[in-house]
Amino acid sequence: MKQVTDNPLLKHLMQAFRITPEQLNASLDFYRNNFQGYDNEIYSRIDTRLVHLATFLDRRDWFGKRFDLVFKQFPDKDYEVQPDEMIDIGFSLPYLPIRWNEENSHRLFPEYVLVDKFESAGIVSEEILKYINDKWRHRSTKAKIIIGDLHDDATIDAIVSKSKGARKLLVGIEAVEHLENPNKFWELADELGNPNAIVSLPTGPKIPSHHMTFDTIEAARKYLQQHMTISEEEIVAPPGKWKEGDAFPCLVAHGRTQLSRPVKIYNIHKPYK
Repeated sequence: MKQVTDNPLLKHLMQAFRITPEQLNASLDFYRNNFQGYDNEIYSRIDTRLVHLATFLDRRDWFGKRFDLVFKQFPDKDYEVQPDEMIDIGFSLPYLPIRWNEENSHRLFPEYVLVDKFESAGIVSEEILKYINDKWRHRSTKAKIIIGDLHDDATIDAIVSKSKGARKLLVGIEAVEHLENPNKFWELADELGNPNAIVSLPTGPKIPSHHMTFDTIEAARKYLQQHMTISEEEIVAPPGKWKEGDAFPCLVAHGRTQLSRPVKIYNIHKPYK
């Protein structure tokens, strides 16, 4: 972990929010090893956002691999065909600017609409974008940050009103399963004109912060196929053998969303088969 906490961006944030390496390590240990011990309120904490950043920066960790399919949509060329806007639901942090900052990339940034339920995401993300803009003075990376609950129609209206891109990419990495009513994500896709989307879904036992899970990758795929035409997918899994309490593989899929019909909300105590 020391190698990660030496990262200039993470060090800056730890200083800005007065979080010590010992505090970050304790938060990281709790977040990664006690899935049954917390619910979605943990994401209201600043230290949880820095835990996300630390795991994302650690290339040995599988957390960041869930975003590889997102990065793949933004090659270092062909700007006229890649997405000109990214709408990230439950984004936690602006991962695309973070990755390109780490790579010292000069690629053009798309427009951003970033949506999260908790203020902590906006506070940390604004500090990250300020840091990146101070480093890259020849350009300005801006984001339209919306703090709101997707269950609230006013939040969906705000997203739609701020979305101006012609080639939208809707991103829901670690998002759909956190919604009490997952249909709201697909309703948003409808309101946005059914753009391309990248969505991840978990497998394995249900944990308190999730409202849905799936027994198998195939079950997750069947659920997604009710809402999108999958053109590309990746299965992301933790390394080594799993033991009880570990994270389980997740499916990350890319494709065009389709006009949704409400899918019955399944029994949250029983995973999809």
